[in-house]
Amino acid sequence: MADYRVDLDVFAGPMDLLLYLVRKEEVDIYDIHIAKITDQYIHYIEMLKSLDIDLAGDFLVMAATLMQIKSAMLLPKAEPGQVDDDDLSDPRTELIRQLLEYKKFKDAANLLDSAATEQKERFPRPDTIVQRLKPDAEPEVDIEQVSVWDLLEAFDLVCK
Repeated sequence: MADYRVDLDVFAGPMDLLLYLVRKEEVDIYDIHIAKITDQYIHYIEMLKSLDIDLAGDFLVMAATLMQIKSAMLLPKAEPGQVDDDDLSDPRTELIRQLLEYKKFKDAANLLDSAATEQKERFPRPDTIVQRLKPDAEPEVDIEQVSVWDLLEAFDLVCK
């Protein structure tokens, strides 16, 4: 979802950042117009001309989470005598848990990517090194095609 950017009166930037700011209560959930975000996203999808299912799924999960938080915040508060366990939880708690889990996996993916890049640079494949050092070298000889006389000739060349 890194390419999709939200443009609202109170916020302009990536959807992930909007969710983070809502979680930190730096952006008021009441100021977010979900319909406007959805319209912008539909326009974004039309511009792409091809629908990526993973991208659409990520957006739908984030939009649904924002809608759930907003609807829970809009509901009237329960009176002290009618408090249930469900009413005590902050609707943003699940979002916070999901964002922390997302961050954990994103960090792990970045760590694996950097380790793979470092490993690739540290131990390059021998074929690549040989071809780089001797681009005009003779092609390899099939060992089954080599005779004893070929070996003697090669040995003689090495000794000279």
